[in-house]
Amino acid sequence: MKFFAACTFIFAAVLSVNGNPLANRLFGSEPSSIKNEGACVVSLVYEKEFIGHGVLIKPDVVLTTASLLQGRSGAGFEIRAGSENFYQGGQVLYPATIIVNRDYDDVTKQNNIGMIFMCQPFTSADVQTCTLPPSIGEGSDPTLEIPSNGTIFGWGSPLKEVVDQAVSPILREITLSPNFDKLDDNCKRYNTNEQVCLNSDLNKNICYRDLGNGYVKDRVVYCIASDSGPCYTNLETPNNAICTSVSAHLEWIYKIYFTYANESSRVCIPK
Repeated sequence: MKFFAACTFIFAAVLSVNGNPLANRLFGSEPSSIKNEGACVVSLVYEKEFIGHGVLIKPDVVLTTASLLQGRSGAGFEIRAGSENFYQGGQVLYPATIIVNRDYDDVTKQNNIGMIFMCQPFTSADVQTCTLPPSIGEGSDPTLEIPSNGTIFGWGSPLKEVVDQAVSPILREITLSPNFDKLDDNCKRYNTNEQVCLNSDLNKNICYRDLGNGYVKDRVVYCIASDSGPCYTNLETPNNAICTSVSAHLEWIYKIYFTYANESSRVCIPK
């Protein structure tokens, strides 16, 4: 199992623009650009409110968390790609089909992965896609395949001290590196072959629940930011952030993809 540290930066939960406490953001990050390699992030807006992120793995397929999709209908979503602003610019498309892993457990956060199939592909020149990691051998630990020094792209704030600051609409990024020493009790319960715990080198504020961001290196998405423990402002109290391994779910991803890959089988709701 690998555990990651945010080098000099910090993640913390913030309220969304409209006050949704579940839509947390990354904090202490660097300004980014949609043209940066690996910036295959899309913004998920549900009923006019930004709720989180997804990763574009095909021009018409988004990988994200089950917890962001569960209980929400496709009719309420707008998916924006190719923009550094989650509310403006780029290209906006709508889902035809939303799939939540049927084994997703809202308590343990196991199998927290889902997919969105668009009505049509994104065609903007500014839209990037990321690829899935290669298959691993049977019996291997998928989390051991996750490299160090990957990047998460998303929308957040440069402020580290404030956890209730409104999210910035401008794209940001943060680089993570391995940390094998800092592991608290809450993090230990995620020591599975399909989840990794992201935790800072100083064991301080890291928190990004249900973001749906991809942990990306060389345009390969290795895990999806999926859950965290409570978010604390006290820097002596550790926060945890969980990332769902993509390698652990490759069989499920490919099975779902080939079921819905044919665009003619998708039903699009007119807007």
